Amino acid sequence: HAYGHTDVLLAIKRGHLSVLPEIFGWYHNRGLIIRTFVQLSLGRKKLQRVLVQMLKLGAGICDLLGLRRLSHDAYSIIFNIRYWNGAAEQLGGADRFRRLVVGMESPSNAKREATPPLQ
Repeated sequence: HAYGHTDVLLAIKRGHLSVLPEIFGWYHNRGLIIRTFVQLSLGRKKLQRVLVQMLKLGAGICDLLGLRRLSHDAYSIIFNIRYWNGAAEQLGGADRFRRLVVGMESPSNAKREATPPLQ
């Protein structure tokens, strides 16, 4: 969560707005399953917690069974849920994130409207 939040915060606070499209490109480079989990959880903290708990449990079971690839995939989904929700919060919420990610809004507007840093 903190990584996504901080990546966006630093891009905005330091005036490196050209970095935002790169960050959004990272999102588009994620697989469909990851993007689906992220979209489902954006701005929904309760669902986020449930998904992360279920994925942790699944990853642990897969690890015990020697299914390392599935375990790795589950942990990757967890990281992405947390990262992109942090980025969305810093940008002003889930709806704002969706507008920026699909290119309907210019990243230069992000500086004006970004939420304040976490204390």
